[in-house]
Amino acid sequence: MDYDKSMPTTDKIVNEDVNITISSDKMEAYAVFSPANTNGAELTLDALKARLDVVGVTYNAEDELLADVWKNREYGKKTVIARGKRPVNGKDGYLKYTFDMGARTGAPKILEDGRVDYRELSNFESVSSGTVLAEIIQPTPGESGVDLFGATISAKTGRPTPRTVTGKNVAVSADGTQIVSTIGGQIIVENGRVSVSPVLAITTDVGNETGSIRFEGTVTIRGAVRAGYLVQATEEIEVYGPVEGAHITAGGNIKLLGGVQGNGKAVITAGGNIFTRFAQNATLSAAGDITSDLLMHCTIRCNGSLLLEGKTRQLVGGSAAAGTLIRAKEIGSSIATATELFVGNLPETLEKYATTKAELARKREEFKKVSQIVDALMKLQQAQALPPDRQEMLLKSLQTKVTYRSEITRLEEAVGAIAAELSHDKGVVYGQDVIYPGVTVQIGNARMTVQDEIRASGLRNRDGRVTIGPL
Repeated sequence: MDYDKSMPTTDKIVNEDVNITISSDKMEAYAVFSPANTNGAELTLDALKARLDVVGVTYNAEDELLADVWKNREYGKKTVIARGKRPVNGKDGYLKYTFDMGARTGAPKILEDGRVDYRELSNFESVSSGTVLAEIIQPTPGESGVDLFGATISAKTGRPTPRTVTGKNVAVSADGTQIVSTIGGQIIVENGRVSVSPVLAITTDVGNETGSIRFEGTVTIRGAVRAGYLVQATEEIEVYGPVEGAHITAGGNIKLLGGVQGNGKAVITAGGNIFTRFAQNATLSAAGDITSDLLMHCTIRCNGSLLLEGKTRQLVGGSAAAGTLIRAKEIGSSIATATELFVGNLPETLEKYATTKAELARKREEFKKVSQIVDALMKLQQAQALPPDRQEMLLKSLQTKVTYRSEITRLEEAVGAIAAELSHDKGVVYGQDVIYPGVTVQIGNARMTVQDEIRASGLRNRDGRVTIGPL
């Protein structure tokens, strides 16, 4: 150890010494070393330890600290020579969200081939019922400490996650470890509370700013739905602005207060009813009813009724099919616009019935031809042994005959099933004012093309014929 021994000497012997003090919280011991004179003795490490014993220090969290300070001691400088073990408080409980809180950035979707789809943006987080929204991380108990005198210092246990973090339409799991959505909808996090809303409210147009919308619940849109975008909801959809050439699909009802200007590209599909103020050059399909004031050059399909209601109540051009009823003030136009109406049977079902029957007829004809070949070869075989090539022809013809018989059976069953679906006499078309020439009406198996104006009449199927009668 190096220290200055050039100080003046006296006859008095001054040994190396140390003054030890304790911090007010009893967690640190401090030493101030003083040097010996020329004749004085050095303070040993054991002597230093004994001094700590004298002041009552029985615990040192850092075993090597005392020896290190003694070895490298500096005179007159206050140095820590012993430390207690400070308590470590437990960590508070918290929520670990299972969704990305920063995902709703509006960034466009990157496709697998590297292209960017600007119609698919990350603006809304939609979840299903039963989705785990967050893990509830439990608080930790903490670790006790010890002061220099061996006394235990208690640690604080972390605070549990407050139950106020759960908002509407969410629940804590039975084991208390998860927060789960109780409905399908949009995730909302406000002031640390996580909720799920069954309604997604869009206050602007669905377009470049929002991207396409896919949502578990109900969607309301205050603006328009621009061409090329998609709105999809498991419940209902309500649009206040106009719909352009967009795709709109709902598990429930669809209400289009601003109408549809489809430009041949709009497709509206509802698991319930559809109401639209008007629609032009669009495809509308509903499991229930479709109601509008004006439909022009549309493709309409509904299992219920097609009802033209309002001021205009006009159905012009295109194709319209309803399960039970088509009702309008005017059907077609004075310039004989081609308009097709189907009631009782969808045109797709009729077309399927016709194509299946035609396929059945072809298979029966092919079965007949191969049967003739088989019969001829069998008779020849009875008269004489068949040469190898004819024997091979006979075997292949027999296999083909079996295949055709199986296909005929399948097609007969298919024709029967479709026929059972067809309604031959149900359904009505009401022209409350006029049905114009150029309108073709098919009710069940009866079909008629209107040649002259039909005024204030109902069209029905009577014994396989479309008849005109009173409303």
